Amino acid sequence: GREIGDYGAEILADSSSLGQLTELSLRSCKLTDAGARAILTSPHLRALTYLRLSTNPGITDATAQALLTDGRRWKGLFL
Repeated sequence: GREIGDYGAEILADSSSLGQLTELSLRSCKLTDAGARAILTSPHLRALTYLRLSTNPGITDATAQALLTDGRRWKGLFL
């Protein structure tokens, strides 16, 4: 499967080559709030407007709140 976990999310977040990425699906990747936070706070992923984080039981209401207060004009969010 695509079980990249938080470590994989951190690697994506650190990748400067993803600066133009607008859509990212990390569904069923065994993420927790830490992995979601890495994606949300990454300076390289600020172009994201579509994010799918569904079916990751480790993601809590804290991530939902962070998404809602992030300031981006999200076109699609899935938790």
